Amino acid sequence: MNDSSSQVPFRNTLNKSERIKSKKLIDELFSNGSSFFLSPLKIIYIQSNKDDNIPCKAAFVVSKRNFKHAVDRNKIKRMLKESFRTQKEELIKSLIHGNKKLALVIIYSNNKVPQQKVIKEKVKQCLIKLIETL
Repeated sequence: MNDSSSQVPFRNTLNKSERIKSKKLIDELFSNGSSFFLSPLKIIYIQSNKDDNIPCKAAFVVSKRNFKHAVDRNKIKRMLKESFRTQKEELIKSLIHGNKKLALVIIYSNNKVPQQKVIKEKVKQCLIKLIETL
């Protein structure tokens, strides 16, 4: 067997266990979390001390005030989730290497529906900045 088969392979998924569902954790994030803003995204994060095996849990928020139609909000959330899912590998590796766990919320704070490539680039920049701050 080669070396790569002995390690757990990285899976590019964003399943239910990797999303924040706990109201208690969401409240803690918004009250005690650190944040930064890279237009049009705001990232709120907190180091979590949960005992589960997931190094990073995420939630995605789009304001109802800026987008009255649920179709638009859901479209933007799908774009955020897809961008995060495809680019989270470096963040996960750095969290595992530092033996840390993280909970984060990505908030879209613009009033226009963006293109996928714009969202993808901004999420990438946010993840790089997040890795640097940790």
